[in-house]
Formats: sequence, structure tokens, C-alpha cells
Amino acid sequence: MAQHGFVNVYSGQLPSLRKKGLFERIRCTGDISGFSLYLQYFAVLCSIPVLSAFPSDIMFCVFRKTTSEGS
Repeated sequence: MAQHGFVNVYSGQLPSLRKKGLFERIRCTGDISGFSLYLQYFAVLCSIPVLSAFPSDIMFCVFRKTTSEGS
């Protein structure tokens, strides 16, 4: 990015899984219903604390284009 005139303004990581919206994401697959839906939701929900012990696999960066002098 630097060779194209950008500087990193901010970077961070996002959690791979979050409780908020989890049930809706599992349900929207459309092929899960009833007991299986709740069982999968509970299993994934219980795995979130374990998975948060590992590094996140989602990273983001915000870049800003630098201005060159004389332009």
C-alpha cells in the first residue's frame, strides 16, 4: 500500500463468531429446523469462549491516501 501512496491509519481484528445475530445466521441457511436448529445454536454458542482464546482470522485496515506536495 505504501508504494501506492497510502498510509495505515488504523487496523484491528474482529471476532470470528459473535453471540449477537448468531441464531439468525444459523436459521437463515433454510435447511435446519426444530431441535437441530437449537442444538447447533447451543453448540456454537458454547464454543465462542473457547474460540476467543485463539487469534482472530478477520483483520481489517483503514488506509488514507497521502497527498504529494506540489499537486
